[in-house]
Order: sequence, then structure tokens, then C-alpha cells
Amino acid sequence: TAQIDASHYSRRYAQTVAYKAKKLEQICLESCPELFMLKLDEFTRRDAKRLTEAIVASMGHCRTAQICQQVMKGIFSEAVQDGVIQVSPAFGQKCIKYDPKERYAVPNEWLAWVIDSPDLFLDREAWAFFSIAATTGMRRSEILALSTEQLKGDVLTINRNLLGTGKDSEIGLPKWDIIRTIPVSNITLQIIKSLKPYPNGRYFYRSSAWVQKVFDNLKATLNGLDKEHEDFWCDLTPHVLRHSFNTNLLVTGVNDNLIAEYLGWQHQGKLLDIQHRYTHFITKHLRPVSQKVDEIYAYNEELLLAL
Repeated sequence: TAQIDASHYSRRYAQTVAYKAKKLEQICLESCPELFMLKLDEFTRRDAKRLTEAIVASMGHCRTAQICQQVMKGIFSEAVQDGVIQVSPAFGQKCIKYDPKERYAVPNEWLAWVIDSPDLFLDREAWAFFSIAATTGMRRSEILALSTEQLKGDVLTINRNLLGTGKDSEIGLPKWDIIRTIPVSNITLQIIKSLKPYPNGRYFYRSSAWVQKVFDNLKATLNGLDKEHEDFWCDLTPHVLRHSFNTNLLVTGVNDNLIAEYLGWQHQGKLLDIQHRYTHFITKHLRPVSQKVDEIYAYNEELLLAL
């Protein structure tokens, strides 16, 4: 565990290490469980390489995969420092390389048009998933875990997260274990209410693969309708919608601290950390966010009432 004080690592760093260590453990269990039978001093360079290959096979070449590999290397490095082993089996292993994805934000007028066009989607459930992501900035795993018990009136408690890729995956806490309570906009509330919950209470008893299919189909449709912005629609993902939510609210004057609280972000800079400790939000303080969503994502009220 990373030591947390002014001269060592930040709390955020410790949480990142813990989060990625859980992911590394999951990958190892799924791809090479026999490695759990080994003691640290029994690991070979081949074993460390196999674990890196399993990380890439599971996650591809991305920043998260790189961090998981760094966690694996860190475990062996700590074992060397503690005298458990003499040499790290991962010493000299090349880092996983990746090409960072360029992020961007979709203008609110474009999102409003997509939300107002359910016929662009495979079905109503696909449209609802997209619309909830666009009007709340929730992560895909948070939406996939969304259940009836989380919604009280127009207030949503985000305390669930789908862990894993299958629809029967385990339900756990949100990223960084941050539970937040947010007021939702009228448009979001109407969309959620239009869904018929599954017997287990979830609104989306689906997998990440289903989300990928929804967005692949939507991108193909949008590219056909909007040739002028074809390159723009090709990279649309749920995470782009999260970036868009933040950007569209910022440019319309919503306080950045309120948006950070709404999205469940942790402040990273030292000054913001200090400010955050002296700022104490409650749900009603976040009302400007949900009110602004209804304002900037103009929608067809008759369409929603007909759902």
C-alpha cells in the first residue's frame, strides 16, 4: 500500500494503485490462474512476460494496461527492497506502449438532435442508454448497473458499478469508491421512467459488448446522415459523452466545482484540494447542473411524454 503523507504519495495515487491491482488480479485469475500458486521467489521472467501478455490480451494497448503492468512491476520491486527476492523477474521488461486517444466534446446542439431522434437507434433501450449518458455524464458501468432503488423522486444515488464485461458481472462500488447523490434533469428523469425495469430491478440488464454494439450502429448511422462530420462521429464513445457533458456545462457558465462534484471527480491540484476541503456540497447545491441540462439539451417534450 502506498504510504500517504506529504513526502510520499497522494491519496489519489494510493487509490489508483489499489484499483489497478484489483484489475491485475482479475486478469491473472481469468488468463493464468496457475500463477497464484507461485511464491514470489518462484516467479521467472517468462511468468512476468506471460502476465504482461495477458494484460494486453485483456485490455489492448492503452494507458490502463500500462498502469496495470507498472503495478505488477512495482510488486516485484517492493519484494526486492524487502529482501523477499533478489532480482525482479520483470526487471528490464519493456513498458506496454499505447497511442493516447484524443478526447473531444460533442456540441450540445448536436447531442440534442440525437436525443430527439430515437429512430437513429437500434431500439428504445439503446436510445435511453445514450440519452442518460449524454444528460448525466455517468460512466457506462454506472449506467449498466442502474437500478430502481437508486432513484428517489428526481434524486439519483450513484452507488453501483458493473464490474466486468458480462451482463451477469458483479455489482460493486463506483470508481474510486466515490458514492454521489445528484439531482437529475427533467429530460433524464423522463427517459429513466420510460424504461421497464428487468425483474432484478436493473434498467439495463446488459453487457459492455451491448454498449459497443449500440455505439457502433449509431456511428454508422450518423456517418451516413452527416457526411460533413463523418470523421467526428467515428470516435463517439460513452466517455466522449462524459467529456461533452463537462465541456458543455462549463462553457455555459456552470461552476466547475459543482460539475466536478456531479461527475464524481476528485480534485487533483493542491489548491483545489484545499478548496475542496473547505467546500461542503449537498444535493440541493447541484440543482444548477440539472437545470442547465434541461436548458442546453433542448428536447421534444411531447416525444418524452409519449414514451
